[in-house]
Amino acid sequence: MDRHFRFLTLEQQESLRREALQAVMNGEKKSRVAERLGVTRQAVHQWVRRYRAGGPASLETRPRGRRKIRPLLPWQEEQVTGAILRQPPSRLNLQASSWTKRAIADFVEESFGVRLPEWIVSAYLRDWGFPSQREVRRAFADPSVRPGTLRGEAPRAPVAAAGFGPASGLGGVSAA
Repeated sequence: MDRHFRFLTLEQQESLRREALQAVMNGEKKSRVAERLGVTRQAVHQWVRRYRAGGPASLETRPRGRRKIRPLLPWQEEQVTGAILRQPPSRLNLQASSWTKRAIADFVEESFGVRLPEWIVSAYLRDWGFPSQREVRRAFADPSVRPGTLRGEAPRAPVAAAGFGPASGLGGVSAA
């Protein structure tokens, strides 16, 4: 194999899949097609199987990478951010005294019946413009720095500049 399939462009990969399929449909052995095209026999077999199960569309390039998981609807996200900004979790009958990732996950589960892993809560906090706990601590150590602007960027949402944490009485988002 003198070329690596994954280093080809998406168009080249799709073209190669179609060429392999055409050769197999014309009677050429899968191992011979694989050798000629510089791919594995298993790849050719998988392409033929996918084609037989799903037709020509199954040979098209599929999205790569981790898909973005958004289990909350936009109105639910607004309710969560509003709750974080308005009051500490203890007022919402949660066990936590400040807004930790666990407290946010508990609030979401209690409010909407959706259990969020902490890594998804982290992704939501980042998307909503909340700073990391490290930035919050640094901001409270230096009052001239506003949370959310420590990365050299303007806050993406009014939430980021709202100023939350131990000194505000709203509780801080921490990594706990």
